[in-house]
Amino acid sequence: MGVIPRTELSDPLVKLAEYQEGVISRTQALGGGLTDQVIKRLVNQGSWSRIAPGIYSVRSGTTSWHARAWAGVLIGGGDAMLADQAAGYVWGLVDDAPGRITVLVRHEQHLRQRWPWYFRRTREMPRPVGALPRTPLPATVVDLCIAEPAQQTRLLADAVAGRRTSPGAVLKVLDARERVPGRRGIEAQLGRVREGIHSELEHVYARDVERAHGLPRGRRQVFDGQYRTDVRYDGLIVELDGRAGHQGSGAFRDMNRDNAHLLAGELTLRYGWDDCWQRPCGVAVQVAEMLCRLGWDGTMSLCARCKTHWG
Repeated sequence: MGVIPRTELSDPLVKLAEYQEGVISRTQALGGGLTDQVIKRLVNQGSWSRIAPGIYSVRSGTTSWHARAWAGVLIGGGDAMLADQAAGYVWGLVDDAPGRITVLVRHEQHLRQRWPWYFRRTREMPRPVGALPRTPLPATVVDLCIAEPAQQTRLLADAVAGRRTSPGAVLKVLDARERVPGRRGIEAQLGRVREGIHSELEHVYARDVERAHGLPRGRRQVFDGQYRTDVRYDGLIVELDGRAGHQGSGAFRDMNRDNAHLLAGELTLRYGWDDCWQRPCGVAVQVAEMLCRLGWDGTMSLCARCKTHWG
């Protein structure tokens, strides 16, 4: 990280630049006591670099993503803030820094689009939050759910089940917006997350294995003080292994957890995507058989797929 030189910069201006990842606007520089002539000289001698018209980096070296994000907010002016994937990245909901940095601005503002910034105008301007101004977490979650429907369960689980926000806060955002593409889908996914279903695989298991075959409903995401389990019945645990997190060191964690549960008198069955998606009836038979051995006096029912294959 480059060091901000103090030459000709007042202490307040240095502190402001540090706060903004080394980025300041011409307006801020003039307000801090510099003149256009001084700014021009600092740029010409290489002490400052011009990121965009009227926006400068006062640090040496490569401009970071966060510095570019700050530049976009300063270009947006006023109460502009990061939105969509950019806000999601700062919130920790998106793993990789997006190339395009979306900045939310008021509808009456007309800014020229320029890479890497995209200025999205809105009449529904939320109050920005955070040191790097961004949309509030519930609004960010809704925006990402709209943009990436396939990620809705994960996004809602990260934010809601992780207790970073509440279902009511997300619903409040949905209710406040006149138009939300896929509103019913988001509400349905939110309901599943509230029930403890934290992944799409868990949803498939609940729908195609449990409900379709009349099995008892297991408890979701139970934490026993040491381990968290996906689905828990009396004496039986069902772990649903997605595509990630169950290889390498993750496999050893799974084994240690299964062994600990076995020593505590609880059996573990494990299923993956192919099992629950392609062979849910076979999974249901195994779960039902094990539950019966453990004292369940119910009867597994046949789903439409069962009747097709087994008559």
